[in-house]
Amino acid sequence: MNTNLYENMIKNSPIACSIVELIKENGKITDFIIIEVNEAFEIETGLTREKVVLNRFNKVLPRVRTSKFGIFGIINKIYEKKTKVNMVFYSRDLKRWFRIHFVYQDEDCMTIYLKNITRDYEEALEKKTELIEAVKMAEEANIAKTRFLANTSHEIRTPIHGISGFLSLLGTTELNEEQKEYLKYINMATNELQTTMNNILEMANIESKEIKLENIEFNLKYLMEELLVKHEQSGREKGVEVLFDCSDEQRRSFIGDDEKLKTVFSNIMDNSIKFTEKGVVHVDLHILPLSECQSEIAVTFRDTGIGMVEKDLKHIFKPFVQLDASSTRNYGGSGIGLYIAKKTIDAMEGKIEVKSNIGVGTEFEVRLILNNAEPISLP
Repeated sequence: MNTNLYENMIKNSPIACSIVELIKENGKITDFIIIEVNEAFEIETGLTREKVVLNRFNKVLPRVRTSKFGIFGIINKIYEKKTKVNMVFYSRDLKRWFRIHFVYQDEDCMTIYLKNITRDYEEALEKKTELIEAVKMAEEANIAKTRFLANTSHEIRTPIHGISGFLSLLGTTELNEEQKEYLKYINMATNELQTTMNNILEMANIESKEIKLENIEFNLKYLMEELLVKHEQSGREKGVEVLFDCSDEQRRSFIGDDEKLKTVFSNIMDNSIKFTEKGVVHVDLHILPLSECQSEIAVTFRDTGIGMVEKDLKHIFKPFVQLDASSTRNYGGSGIGLYIAKKTIDAMEGKIEVKSNIGVGTEFEVRLILNNAEPISLP
């Protein structure tokens, strides 16, 4: 060991330094003897030079908490690779956290630099604890909000059903043309309100991870035709034509949750009609048999609406998202319909994708594998 090593250290450096001589057994470092320390080392550790010099590390700081490799596991890696490394350790004896920097010197010794980071580290731990607590409180608040939305939706749906029922009865009475016009608009407003409340309730179920899928038999083509009848009226009022393509041989029944599929397809069609000032909303249904028991369905919705730029497509399925603030003013809507559609199709292990061009239109495609209601013969 060169006795001049310590003299070559920067004695007045604010960085705590020490030189250690390595103790090896069977080629592995098991401990080290502290040969020399500078004044900054004494200040950082609170240990005097007389107490540490010529003593083994395990005697000076016997209770050290560090990484899973242990302090000597790391030192051996440094020794094998002849490199340097940073690490953090906690001394139970000194009740302090240190950042320690090992530097390989030669086969017999290393230089160690360290810094007392107790204050910074404990502040960081305190902030982490506060953050965890804040996240927990936010999650609890979110759960409370979700429950409130679900309960409120249920409470509002009941009177809406009552209003719808009496409107239907009112439509069977003798009304003049002006009253019939008023009744039409009241029905439209009621249906929109009902759709919004259904979406809020569905979103509450999604956020509380309570998406329950039913498995019942339904005819997909009939389901689509029912939806088109519902949306043709809203399309005509805007001067938008709603078209549907499906071959007769695809009039088949499947097993699945038809009500949730109605919600998905209805929300997409609402979106397509809403953002189309004039032109067409075209719906295509294709069914591809995969086996006797399963088929892949593909439903495509193409519109000639305002379209979107590429960056908007990344956010289209997020809740409460509109293209910009003016979209809400010009087109209305809560911004949760497509979010519900995406989450529902994900729960069904399907895919929903979107392509769009500004001023040209938008295309949504839903792909889903469903069980056939009856075994089919493949071509």
